Amino acid sequence: MARGDDEESRGFKVVDRRLFDEQGEEREDVPEPGPAPADGAEPGEGSGPGSVTPPGATDASAAAGAGTAPADSAAPPLDLDLGSFIKSLLVAGLFQVGALAEEGREPQAPDGLGGRQSLNTLLMLQRKTAGNLSADEEQLFRDAISEMVVALAMRVLLPEVARALGLDQDGRVDGDAARAGIDELAATVERVRDVARADAVQTLEGALADLRLQFVSRVGS
Repeated sequence: MARGDDEESRGFKVVDRRLFDEQGEEREDVPEPGPAPADGAEPGEGSGPGSVTPPGATDASAAAGAGTAPADSAAPPLDLDLGSFIKSLLVAGLFQVGALAEEGREPQAPDGLGGRQSLNTLLMLQRKTAGNLSADEEQLFRDAISEMVVALAMRVLLPEVARALGLDQDGRVDGDAARAGIDELAATVERVRDVARADAVQTLEGALADLRLQFVSRVGS
């Protein structure tokens, strides 16, 4: 059941007065607001002869409307577009993997889960909008995915495999974890191959080849 149908079945109706739709486009079918009360109307007027305004009702109405801003003072809608959204996703992802930091602060420890989710979100959005993008938007997606996947690989995926291969100070080798990490990196390369820049794909393939050599050297074939 649609949301509007459910709400009408409960005895009330919600009218969608949003100025923009889910794609950020300005709507042309926004309902006009209802008529305002006539100027000079007194409280309780029109309720019939002899009607009496309950004591305190006028004060209560004034208090209720005290926090209501005039219609002409309402804040304008945010000017959002797809390009701004793509950039915001990229910046959030780069912060998550520690590739960006606030001024005067050290980068945070890489958040592998958050970084993976940011890349997945960019890839999902690119896939869902394919065929409806301008040339500039297509290039922005390509650049954002390239930067995000390289940052994720260099700051999360490669270090995880290196630790599993005992290349850190610990020195302990976990062959299963190393193999799983190499497989994940290889799968990531294939996922972005057609939507990332060629130089980003080449960087990932070079890192993957090095890890495979290290795996053979330390674990075996």
